Amino acid sequence: KRSFNGWMWDIHTGAIAGRPGEIFMAAIGFFLVVVIATGFLIWPFLIRRRKERQKLRFNKQSSVRWVRGLQN
Repeated sequence: KRSFNGWMWDIHTGAIAGRPGEIFMAAIGFFLVVVIATGFLIWPFLIRRRKERQKLRFNKQSSVRWVRGLQN
C-alpha cells in the first residue's frame, strides 16, 4: 500500500509515468522559471509605458476640457 503523500510525490516528480514523466515535469519546471524571469525583466518597461500613456491621456483630457470651455 502507498500513502497519499507517496502518490503526491510520484505525481510531483513525474515518476508515475517513468522517465518520460520526469522529463515532462522537468520541462514544465524550466518553462515556469523562464516565464517568471522574463516577467521580471519586462516589468519596468511596462510600468514606464503605462506612465507615458497616463501622461498622454491626461493631456488629452485637459485639452478637451479647454475646448469645451470655449464652446460654452
